[in-house]
Amino acid sequence: MAHTEASAAHGDGSVAAAARSSRLPLTERILAALPGPRLPWAIVWALIALLRLGALLVVVNLTGIAVESQVSVNVALGQAIFGYVVVVALVGTPILVRRIQTLDPVLESIAPSRPAASWFGRMTSASGPILLVAIAVAASLPSTLAEFGFVVAVMDVVMLGVVLLPIMTFVWAYGTLLVGLDRLGGADLRLDDFPQDRALGLGSLGSVAMTGFWTLVLAAAPVLIFAGSDLTTFGASVTTFAVVVALFVVSMLRLHGQMRAAKARYVAMTRDLVADAYQPVRASTDLATLQANKTGLDAAQALAERAEKLLEWPIDDRMVAWMTVVVTGVATSLVVRFVLEAVGI
Repeated sequence: MAHTEASAAHGDGSVAAAARSSRLPLTERILAALPGPRLPWAIVWALIALLRLGALLVVVNLTGIAVESQVSVNVALGQAIFGYVVVVALVGTPILVRRIQTLDPVLESIAPSRPAASWFGRMTSASGPILLVAIAVAASLPSTLAEFGFVVAVMDVVMLGVVLLPIMTFVWAYGTLLVGLDRLGGADLRLDDFPQDRALGLGSLGSVAMTGFWTLVLAAAPVLIFAGSDLTTFGASVTTFAVVVALFVVSMLRLHGQMRAAKARYVAMTRDLVADAYQPVRASTDLATLQANKTGLDAAQALAERAEKLLEWPIDDRMVAWMTVVVTGVATSLVVRFVLEAVGI
């Protein structure tokens, strides 16, 4: 009997552990399964990018493949940057996932028609990042074949996949967040926190979305600045950055529409209150009437001013401005880079 109860308890513990594991991103599950502390394994994972360079040099020397020195420098720089991006992804992904999972109370409040966990349910999927890795490896294979030949390309497939996995785990988690926000924008939301919350209850969602955006910028900046000569790395980075920024904007559009409509309702309501409070003064324009109605007028005017200041986007105006500056700066630098390369500078 005791053995049966112990087995049941052990089974319950295994189920609970499996449930907790399923709420972790794929890279965190892998790191948790490895013995010892997480940090050394994360560092080793980032250093695999440099091991790719070492493996490349070994294979090149053994096979006698001729490689230009400038190509070697570009590859070395690209791998160093890859290692940096892996570090950013391994740090940023669990932070992003934890922040998304803390949104359950907010989602239950603003979208009670569906379970909170369903909006971002595939965020910690294992198959999603693996699929993205497979696509990225397949896309890079032709250029590797052209530059280094079949032996290097075959050797590189596994190591490139290992390096890309943390990056694609972040891309998958953030992409899932943005797709979930778009679906949320099409739901019947209860945006009724006026006048306490200028963001109408959606500020925490916008804050999490911006966390992912700044993580993306932090990871992509050195790639876009230093890896321009490595066309494969540069092209993949530009494509990923552009797609995620486009998804970010699209994910906010329907939420923006709901917030703008809610703001319009509150503005109309408070203007009606101001008109009602002002009506006695219009009917009898004397100081005594104004003083008698001053409290109501002041309250109505304060509400009207508050309604005018309600946000129309889940992120505040300052963050919108910073995001615009960053995206514009990246686009401008890319245009300048392409122009300079076109004229041979």
